[in-house]
Parts: sequence; structure tokens; C-alpha cells
Amino acid sequence: GFSREKDRAKLSWERCLRYDNSSLVDIFAGQLKSTLECTTCGYKSVTFDMFWDLSLPLPRVNKVFLLE
Repeated sequence: GFSREKDRAKLSWERCLRYDNSSLVDIFAGQLKSTLECTTCGYKSVTFDMFWDLSLPLPRVNKVFLLE
């Protein structure tokens, strides 16, 4: 259930921090949850991966500020 998945996410994040833990990680890194589900049997595979960037849509204006 949810609490088991939350525990797996926490363990995965702690494992990433063992190799790379800095103030840059605090600011720019995050964790992405990916779920694959078999269309035949319904089995779900859930993984948690560290990311350093995340693509976000930006408004189509001349000036875009980081806070936006």
C-alpha cells in the first residue's frame, strides 16, 4: 500500500544522498516516481529515481524570471 511505497521512496532517496549530498542537491534535485503496469496481468512495477532537472512549460513572453 501507500505506506510501503512511501518507505521505498525514502530508502531510495537516502541511497542517492549517500553518493551525492550537498547544498546543490537541496536546491536542484528531486525524486521522480515511475510506474509501469502490465496490461495483461495488472502487475505494477514502481521505481524511484533522482533527477537534476525537470522540464516545465514557460509562458510565451519576452522576459521569464526564475520565480515564475
